[in-house]
Amino acid sequence: MRRRDILSLGLGASATLLTRRVAAQSSGMPRVGVLDASAPGTYSDTVYWSAFQAQMTALGYVSEKTVRYDFRWAAGDLSRLPELASQLVRERVRLIMARSTPVALAARSVTKEVPIIVPLMADPVGIGLVDSLARPGGNITGLSTISADLSSKRLELLREIVPGLSRAAILWDATNPAFALSARHTEDAARTLGIALQVFGVQSGGGIGDLLDAVRKSQPQGLIVAIPAGAAQFGGDFTSVTASIAQQGIPAVYAEKEYIKAGGLLSYGPNYIDLFRRAAIYADKVLKGARPADIPVEEPTKFEMVVNLKTAKALGVTISPMMLTRADEVIE
Repeated sequence: MRRRDILSLGLGASATLLTRRVAAQSSGMPRVGVLDASAPGTYSDTVYWSAFQAQMTALGYVSEKTVRYDFRWAAGDLSRLPELASQLVRERVRLIMARSTPVALAARSVTKEVPIIVPLMADPVGIGLVDSLARPGGNITGLSTISADLSSKRLELLREIVPGLSRAAILWDATNPAFALSARHTEDAARTLGIALQVFGVQSGGGIGDLLDAVRKSQPQGLIVAIPAGAAQFGGDFTSVTASIAQQGIPAVYAEKEYIKAGGLLSYGPNYIDLFRRAAIYADKVLKGARPADIPVEEPTKFEMVVNLKTAKALGVTISPMMLTRADEVIE
């Protein structure tokens, strides 16, 4: 193809995009920005945000007909988030959907006016995202995962499935300042229970293989994976992380049930996918004129425990009948 033809195609594509933007603005179609640390096509995209968009459709927001979504992906490079958020602000989006605490912090660093809704907030008050759960105050609201409060519960469950547990480890999201509180809570609970706990922070930019090797060398009797399945550090492939932990023969308690469907042993926590559906209700309220400052942060009231008996058998772990009775779902 000749150079001038390529140039013509490029200009044509740019003109088409500009025409669509102008049409959306002139028609009054609301534009919703979506900011994520992961990449397109990953679990965060195909599961989390798909659930959000499906709920938006149910509320009457049909993509490219009554709403337009502008996605920005950091592809694991959190340093890009502020610029990506700035792009959305320049595009004059009506609101920004920021997946998690670090993403919301980046968005808030460039705008105090554009509403920001966060489906996965860990300790939003402690980290300073909101003034209080009842009255968020600024331009941010959303849903809390109460991760710190669940840490000790997951350790208790690990102790229940590993009798005589004296050495444990926890994997936490070191890119998320709110998760530091979860790690501290787990350490406090471990001291109370007489368990030696080693903490491993998962950074952005890969290296998960080396970190899991370090976990193995520490020889824990059990592991807590306090990271959502859609974490950018996993490159959208949390299943390989689950498989690696299982291959090492380490009984593990996970934050999200999707790990268990992929062969993990046990999970305990809120339904993360449902939190994204709930986030659509927040978006609907903001698009209808509500201010984030006046919309209370919602905390989950139901927590799911999922057990994979096939994995338990492979690990030589006995799940008590009482625990099976308490489980919301048992995979056999």
